[in-house]
Amino acid sequence: GLQIDQEILAVDLHVLEARFLESPWIESVQIQKKLPSTITVRYTPHRARALVSQKGKLWLISLDGKLIAPDSSLDLPVLASPAHADLQLQWLDVLEQQSFRVEELQYSAEKSRLAILTSMRYASHVLKIIVYVSTQPDRDAVTRLKRVVQYLIKNNILVSTIDLRPGKKVVVNVGKRP
Repeated sequence: GLQIDQEILAVDLHVLEARFLESPWIESVQIQKKLPSTITVRYTPHRARALVSQKGKLWLISLDGKLIAPDSSLDLPVLASPAHADLQLQWLDVLEQQSFRVEELQYSAEKSRLAILTSMRYASHVLKIIVYVSTQPDRDAVTRLKRVVQYLIKNNILVSTIDLRPGKKVVVNVGKRP
């Protein structure tokens, strides 16, 4: 709403700030007048980390787990629900550090466990599996998962689920992939 040659003293910075914050992409904004004729705008955009499914739409979710805006054009993992987004993002980071490409994460409230669903890629292989995990990411469990997945790929074994359990157990249900 600013105009060239507009009187700078007449510009209400609070109104201007509110207009910027109407954009879902703007996390914060700082606006200053610099007399005689300059308005300085500094802003911080939201950074999308994943997609989350909500009310039948995919929404971009920020690093801190806040919904940004509906969108499906980016190639980001989908968080199937905003519940426990922080836990899902932690697991996503740990899995990606081990070369997994996760397409969807979902928290199962009734089991109090995270289900890593749909296509999980390792190297160039696509695995249609569900991996159930509990609580915080465990790098040792993910290392065990990586070894199990490598073995399954090498031996062309079809699986329906892989269950990472506390301790050193990895339970694999052999059979048709979902």
